[in-house]
Formats: sequence, C-alpha cells, structure tokens
Amino acid sequence: MKNLLRLFGIITISVIIGISLSACDEPGSDEGVTLSGTISISIDGQGIVPFIVIKAHDASWAFEGVTTLLAPGNNAKWSVKVPAQGSLKDVYFRIFGFTKENGTDEDKIFEIGAGFTKQLGSSSISGINLDLGALKLITISGTIVMEPNPKNAVAIELSDPDTHFLGSTIVRGVNSTMPVNWSINVCATNTPKEIYTVAVIGFPGEPWQGEWKNNYVEYFRGPGVKDIGFKDNQLQIGTANITDVELFINY
Repeated sequence: MKNLLRLFGIITISVIIGISLSACDEPGSDEGVTLSGTISISIDGQGIVPFIVIKAHDASWAFEGVTTLLAPGNNAKWSVKVPAQGSLKDVYFRIFGFTKENGTDEDKIFEIGAGFTKQLGSSSISGINLDLGALKLITISGTIVMEPNPKNAVAIELSDPDTHFLGSTIVRGVNSTMPVNWSINVCATNTPKEIYTVAVIGFPGEPWQGEWKNNYVEYFRGPGVKDIGFKDNQLQIGTANITDVELFINY
C-alpha cells in the first residue's frame, strides 16, 4: 500500500549522528574568523566519500562559510572563514557528500545537519570535531504533485522535531497532473520511533539563486494550505528503503 503524505503532515524518521565537540577561542581579524577542526566520515560498505563539503552558516543563512575536502580519511582537518559577530550568534554545520567536485543536487550522496549549534562571536574557534563515523544510508522516495499552480522547482526537506536537518532534494518539473519522482538519502537506525516533519518549498525560478533567493513559499507554513495529515500508515524509518511516498501539495 502506498503511503500518502499531505502537507503539514509528519513523517517518522530516525537518525543517529555522533558529534563530539571541543573548542578553543582565538582572536579574529577584520577579514573574519576561522572555524576549524577534524571530520571522520565514510559510507558503510562503500568506504571513503569522494568529496565532502562542509558549510557553516547562521539560522537564516545570512552568512555561509564553505570548504571542500577530497576523499577525507579519519580525523581529516577542515576550516572555513566566516564573518566575525558583534554579539554571540548560533552557527550551524551541514555536511554534504558528493560523487564529484563541484557537484550539483544530482551528484549528491547525502546532506546531513550536524545536529548542534556553536556560539560564534569575534574570535576564531578550533577543535570542532565532526565524528560522523560510517554512515548507513537508506533511501526515502516517492512522487510529488503540486496544484493548482506548480512552481518551477521544489525543495523537499526532512528534519526532526528539534529542527535538526536530515536531508533534502530539489525536484524540477513538478506539475498538477503527472507525479514527478523524488528521493532523499538519510541515515538508517535500529530504533525508528521518532516523529519528523516535512517541508516543501516552491520556487518561481532556480532554487536559492539570484532574485529568487528570498522569493519562495514554504508550503508547510504558508496560509491556505489544505489537506493536512496522513492517509494509510505512518512511515517508520529503520534499516530498509521506503518507497511510494506520495506528496500532494494543495494550496
């Protein structure tokens, strides 16, 4: 039986991410401050990830520091530059795995939130250890239909009740008649009990680019969204892939 999920719905997902964190503060400069540490990450059964991208950002993505690592082994060093802050501000870390350098969404293996925030001020911070270990990935996949007025592109994002980011994908060509396929890799878990949420964000142009960067609609928060809740069974993420998840956006 297919799983039918309507917007403002909830999706059951669990994820295990191990993070260890230690830090030493150093004075910053007019050119910004440096966040640095080590990362250990691989894919269970497949080994080293070809390319790892680490992004450090604030809650609204007003600033972003990015670095790319080529096939990093255990305890690989990383660092990013970000603007110094006049007052303490939470900074988040997101980790991407790609099959090739400068990869697009089509080349993405996974995209995971680190699950913690670090308070950033006017000093550099070292010793930030991202110990993700060997990721066991499963795939959540299905179709999406948007009516009555489809957008040029749609971002589907998965997060937990504490807004810890789990994964996302961008889907193009979404329409009101023919379902379009989507899939997202997330971490598997042996205890699939948590409740997680789904956000669907529609863009009139290319996602997050140019004039469209702030001209989008988050349908799970926006007014006028209809058809709330589940039909059929709730989704429980464990160690197996989940298919045939239908997203219907009616606004």
